[in-house]
Amino acid sequence: MNAQLKVDTSGNTEVIGKLSITGNISGTGNDNYVVDIQREGNSTSTSYSGMHINVSTVGNSTFKSIGLLAEAGKWVGNTPTASGIGVKGVSNMAGYGVVGLINGTVPVGVGVYGGTGSIEMPLDGGLYAGYFAGSVKITNQLIVNSTTYNSDLRLKQNIVDLGDFSTMQNTNGVGSSQNNGGILSTVLSMNPIQYNIRQMYFASVGDTASVGTAMFDENSQLFQKKHYGLIAQELQTLYPDLVYVGQDGYLSVDYIGIIPLLIQSIKELKAQIDNKGGLIVIDDPVIYKTPSISKSVGNNPASVPSLSQNMPNPFSQATEINYFLPSTINNALLCIYDLNGRQLKQILLTQRGEGSQIISGSEFAAGIYLYALIADSKEIDVKRMILTE
Repeated sequence: MNAQLKVDTSGNTEVIGKLSITGNISGTGNDNYVVDIQREGNSTSTSYSGMHINVSTVGNSTFKSIGLLAEAGKWVGNTPTASGIGVKGVSNMAGYGVVGLINGTVPVGVGVYGGTGSIEMPLDGGLYAGYFAGSVKITNQLIVNSTTYNSDLRLKQNIVDLGDFSTMQNTNGVGSSQNNGGILSTVLSMNPIQYNIRQMYFASVGDTASVGTAMFDENSQLFQKKHYGLIAQELQTLYPDLVYVGQDGYLSVDYIGIIPLLIQSIKELKAQIDNKGGLIVIDDPVIYKTPSISKSVGNNPASVPSLSQNMPNPFSQATEINYFLPSTINNALLCIYDLNGRQLKQILLTQRGEGSQIISGSEFAAGIYLYALIADSKEIDVKRMILTE
């Protein structure tokens, strides 16, 4: 009469009140259970469940109904020794490991929720298959049929037109009236690269100091294919607002935020062409590379001045710049500029033939610089060098 667990003559079980099952997990295997439920279905069943839980609220109660509350990762003592998994879903056939569905007449809710704190409904009151309140990290391709980004005027403040150089500027003065090149000059200073992903390892349970779990599947297309992008440290010197620092300390780039800069740079380039009557005239001695005098000297390499890329690049302590000056050159200079076109250093080159110049990193702050070889008042070449901290 007073039993908390009731079984009738047909084998049906009814729990009266609160049922609590406790037990100790021990052993070395992976399958250690406090409760083990197994159910077999027949081939004509459309679906069958090992356990069915139905929790309902009555009336207008604001209490949050929870069908299954699974907590893991609690430990005895002060130091955790293993990671915990609240819910693990595994499908051993053509199916789904975890399914989250939202049903109801009110169009507000989330099928699958992931967060780093307490569970809250979407702030916009929408209906979503998945909602994540926090950062999401993916180590393989993200496949989507359509992607949009919030860009409603009602979500923006402190709006500045990129064409308004008199008010727009960042810590480097980019886009301000000091930078005559505008957005176009900084876009031209960006350095697109091709690269492959480097394998990273993270420690998991049981790993030693020298052994870790690989983050990327080296057989995947993501790992094997070439990628194209920018170096975050370089972009940070131009547009720090487009670079973010992750919890792991690595930098990431907001590539979507670069699109408006590209659009503005195209508009500026068109305005320059229109101002020149449809002719492109390259007249900036630093940002734009003028035609090399090698085109008019001839094909004899011994009579053509040249400038080599500094090595190493990037550098932190010192770097070497090699150059070649034929004996016919009277005056030659190696000039170093910042990205705003200001000359920071001028070096008189007296050696003819193969020559080199050492640049010390202690002379400048970390950033991107341009250096030019000027011979007999003519620009020979302009190259970029990167100084790191």
